Amino acid sequence: MAQRATSVDMRHRHILLFLAKATASGLLFIGALWLAVTLRDSAAALSLVERFGYLGMFLVAFASGFNLVVPIPAISFLPLFETAGFSVVSTIIVISIGMTLGDALGYVLGWFGRAVIADRQAPAWVHACEVWMSRYRLGLPLFLYFYAALVSLPNELVVIPAGFSRQSWWHVLLPVFLGNVTFNVLIAFGIFSLLG
Repeated sequence: MAQRATSVDMRHRHILLFLAKATASGLLFIGALWLAVTLRDSAAALSLVERFGYLGMFLVAFASGFNLVVPIPAISFLPLFETAGFSVVSTIIVISIGMTLGDALGYVLGWFGRAVIADRQAPAWVHACEVWMSRYRLGLPLFLYFYAALVSLPNELVVIPAGFSRQSWWHVLLPVFLGNVTFNVLIAFGIFSLLG
């Protein structure tokens, strides 16, 4: 009975930790959006965006695609990019590609991380992820798509374990790319409806 209570307490802690991270991520996004709206009136910021163009946008998206510390989506700077004269559609495409390549770095780190841990006992979460991913092999792409499209937490939380468990790259990165496109389109529509 005491072990069951401890298990329930741990589950509650995990849920609270997840909610805290999701809230922090949402607040970071709101802060980045506020910054982008504020910076679109800055001549210096617009000049910087215009000078680096799509390459700069891609690099910002790549950094946001592989960022476990401060997961701020690059699409939150859409008002600044649009004010600088960039097309919304091309911005979404460039940002989605950059984010996905950042996620691919996480996948590769997971893939090669397997070799590092091969000599040692893998943590329990690794085995749990591998069991889930092998059991639901066809459901994994759907899960990854919806995670990338709807969850505002870093995609590395799912692509690193997928790489670690040696899932096929196209079963991982194609749904993540499509999810990133969906995420960016949804956020773009949200930004435009908020800003009018």
